[in-house]
Amino acid sequence: MATPIRFGVTWTGGTPHGDLATISEPPEGFTAQLSLPLARNTAIGIRAEFSVLTFPERALLFSAEDENREVAVSARGTIGFTGAGPRLEAQVGPAVISGALMAGFVRVITDASARSEQGEEVQSATISLSDFAFAGKAAVDVYLPIYHGPYGTAVGFIAGADWTTGGEVEFPDLRTFRLASESELTLQLPKVAPNVSTLRLGIAVEL
Repeated sequence: MATPIRFGVTWTGGTPHGDLATISEPPEGFTAQLSLPLARNTAIGIRAEFSVLTFPERALLFSAEDENREVAVSARGTIGFTGAGPRLEAQVGPAVISGALMAGFVRVITDASARSEQGEEVQSATISLSDFAFAGKAAVDVYLPIYHGPYGTAVGFIAGADWTTGGEVEFPDLRTFRLASESELTLQLPKVAPNVSTLRLGIAVEL
């Protein structure tokens, strides 16, 4: 049986681990994945992936130091993975089970803002941050075709799970945000490993 090219798009829900879990909330987003066989009759191939997960907006209200005013700060960000690596799959009844190891990089982007009011005086500031690091991912997928079309094409459901880790990236700690002066927002950027596990569910097309 020939091994097809398979492209899938999935909803992805993530769970941060380690130090990242203490300063972020579980992200969610989408994953686009592509499986290419080395030959049309082999189970060994290559898997490529691009994913973007959005962290929920975090907000905090605190009193400014040495001043009788409150400051509201918020941050929202994304973590993305781009990579590729070897894949091995096997047919189990109507389903196809595959596993892959990928190397690539992660990129974290964060937008933060702060606002304070004291009488008629209003102060606000924004900051945008970006950092990236090399990363690796291990993934397992199950594909179940539900419609078979002409020339060997098919459409089906795909589900999977994966684990991402890599070099440390800067990630803002909401608890350290301060509005130092008008239009100046300061915060600490601890280095954390991008340890994230995810579950995926979506649709895939075979060609």
